[in-house]
Amino acid sequence: MKRTLTCILIITTLLTLLFTSCNADASAGLFKQLAEAKKPVDIRYRQIIGTDGSDLYFLTNDGIYKTDGTTTTTVRKNEKGHPVYEAYIYIDKSTATHYIIYLINDGDTAKVYRFDPSGIPDPEMAFGTSLAEPKVKHLLPNGKIVVQGKKSGTNAFAIITYNYSKESFVSEEIFEDLYGYGLDSILFMSGNQQDPDEFIISFVKGKSFKHYYQKQTNAVTLDSSLAGFWINGTNLYLISRDGKLYGSDISGAPTGPDILKSLSKEYPSNAFIYGFSSGTDTHLITKTTTANEALFVVSIDNTNAVDTTVVSTGYASQMSNINIVSAFEKAAGKLLIATEKNGMFDISIDDAVTGEGTSAGPEDYSL
Repeated sequence: MKRTLTCILIITTLLTLLFTSCNADASAGLFKQLAEAKKPVDIRYRQIIGTDGSDLYFLTNDGIYKTDGTTTTTVRKNEKGHPVYEAYIYIDKSTATHYIIYLINDGDTAKVYRFDPSGIPDPEMAFGTSLAEPKVKHLLPNGKIVVQGKKSGTNAFAIITYNYSKESFVSEEIFEDLYGYGLDSILFMSGNQQDPDEFIISFVKGKSFKHYYQKQTNAVTLDSSLAGFWINGTNLYLISRDGKLYGSDISGAPTGPDILKSLSKEYPSNAFIYGFSSGTDTHLITKTTTANEALFVVSIDNTNAVDTTVVSTGYASQMSNINIVSAFEKAAGKLLIATEKNGMFDISIDDAVTGEGTSAGPEDYSL
């Protein structure tokens, strides 16, 4: 009997130690998640608009603001029921003046205005186009205007280049033969959204997709929704929303694209995808839909062999549990990262794969 009681006590003690250890592990995991969680800030960023050389302009849920790194001032406060959805900073190099252009969606009609600091009503911009029945759909971060209308009686889109200082039409790129197709996405390279030349426009009808790099003659034949892209020289790298990496040569019209690797990840539309070169390797620093994952780095060498790494230290140390809405490249490898609820961060990338670099924030950034 005594021996039986001793055995029971030993077994009970061992089980207690086991459960204590499991609970300690679980608690450690919970405390780690709490420590990595980001405290929301009052600012709800929508877009980093750009800089005029001295001030940084950005769009929030409350309107357009600017900062010199020390003092933040209001440019245009949102009016009730008429929030600013998209904005652009136009620099007139001949006169060294700049204009803030913004889009308001008034019911079914989108209108584009130029901010007038004198206080008089902001003038509405009128855009010429060859399309019939045109409707403005978007003001892109590079200043181009997306218009939907009809060409030869069928659905078509135009991307218009406009001179905002002279208020004059410059040119348009037409995308036609789109009966039944709607706009799926317009993608830019993360941190370089202001680039006037590098973009991909995509259309969707059911499960069918049409993608174009810059113009309709540059079709990218891929029947999948795209999350983002990056260009290194003549190499175009594409990542689809279902996590497949593709490569294409754009020395002429895009070829392929050829699948390079299935990444076993999922990405949002307009995902953060930033390219960093090291020797002959290209590293795509990405943010997937996995909330508690920091940054996922996709490395491609000159033979198109692909490696992947999760980076959560150094420059990526504050990039978990956030939703990146916009990025701005101050210099190669140095970025401002605007998040939906957690403020703006400053990251500096020295080594994409090891994580070497720094991260500051939230709201502790420099220009």
